[in-house]
Amino acid sequence: MTAQSFAARVRSQVSWRATRELSWVLAGQAAALAGSIGLTKVLASRLGAEHYGRYALGLTAAVFLNQFVFGPLTTATLRYFSAYRENDLLGPFLSALRWLVGALLAVVAVTVVPAALLVARYQGKEWAALMLLAAAFGVVQNIFALVNGLDIAARHRARAAVHQAADPAARLLLAGVFLALLRPSAVVAMGAVTVAMFVVMASQATASRAFGGGPAPARAHGPDLASDTRAARWALVKYARYFTIAGLFAWLQLSSDRWALKLYLDDAAVGIYTAAYQLASVPAVVLAGCVSQFFSPIVFQRARDGNSAASLADARHVIRVGVLALSVLTVASAGVAGVAGERLIVLFTSAAYRQSGAYVTPLILGLGLLQIGHMLGLLAMSSNRLKGHLVVKIVHGVCAVVLNAASVRAFGLAGLCWVSIASGALYVALVLANNARIMRTLSPDALGAVSQAPVLQS
Repeated sequence: MTAQSFAARVRSQVSWRATRELSWVLAGQAAALAGSIGLTKVLASRLGAEHYGRYALGLTAAVFLNQFVFGPLTTATLRYFSAYRENDLLGPFLSALRWLVGALLAVVAVTVVPAALLVARYQGKEWAALMLLAAAFGVVQNIFALVNGLDIAARHRARAAVHQAADPAARLLLAGVFLALLRPSAVVAMGAVTVAMFVVMASQATASRAFGGGPAPARAHGPDLASDTRAARWALVKYARYFTIAGLFAWLQLSSDRWALKLYLDDAAVGIYTAAYQLASVPAVVLAGCVSQFFSPIVFQRARDGNSAASLADARHVIRVGVLALSVLTVASAGVAGVAGERLIVLFTSAAYRQSGAYVTPLILGLGLLQIGHMLGLLAMSSNRLKGHLVVKIVHGVCAVVLNAASVRAFGLAGLCWVSIASGALYVALVLANNARIMRTLSPDALGAVSQAPVLQS
């Protein structure tokens, strides 16, 4: 293949719109990455390992709200946004979404306050305050993620990128101010990031008007408004319910590592682990999230309603490209961490966390495998075949909790980091098995009919 023919082939696969969108995604993620690194540096160095560990434990409450409460609704929203917009039903769709968010906020309010009172009685007021602030942070963070996701689904990449960059920048600024003016503690740090997150969320919601009662499409004002809204609400709930159950087990998997360290070791061990985890998250979660953020809307757009085998074949083609990109990113990042992990930890936290450097490489590999599994899982999500995906989440969540607890008890902090690779590999294997089952239910003739639409075409 000549250079001219190769260049022509590349041009045929990349549209100007997709190139522009990818540029915004990369710019937003790069700015968010810089802010996240700065935030980790400030929190880790100012709090010390013990209070940084408590801060990380508090964040597991926010993770719970993401995985079990708001995250499933966000997933359903991103899945159906394009379909409702194409059918001129965006008004009822957003009305249904606002109603569901309000209902979830009410549930959180009547649940968290009594729980905080129990924590105050048995664990002390400081832990109760940490829990309340973490819950508040989780609420505003998830509303931000929902509205930002709507912008991404609508392919308003510039607005989404600006607010993604503003999020860690605001948290970094206020965390520095709060910790300088008040005593360095997990509670103060959590309060700072909560206030910052609220400011960014309010800006995003105001700009997008998703929750501001903006003008709805013409059809939304017709006699079918109420029935269309009820139908949209039921569609969102029906899709999200699988992720609600799966989210509980995902939360157990994501939080059991820190609580296992708390149970068998101490808060300082949680802080040491969190420092390594945060650095590993830069390539394995932040940069990988950039890849997923770019490919996910295209997968759902190609899959349409998920009932056409030919459309799913197009979606699978995009998923394969995404998996390849994530695999290259994971391997390259792990190689860099293997050479310079300790120096990077000292640079981005402080010398007190030097021992965390040895744990960065296995965590990158483990987290990278999880991201690859998530990308592969888009097949189940785009085809609306969620029961098998739910089983995958449950099985992996239970196995991960057992592996985390057993590894910490037997081998300490090092064992937990290395077992993350086994956990990630198990997740990929389970998703691949479920994907194979899905493909067996589709027509072989239709599956071979992949369209010639470029992967990066709008």
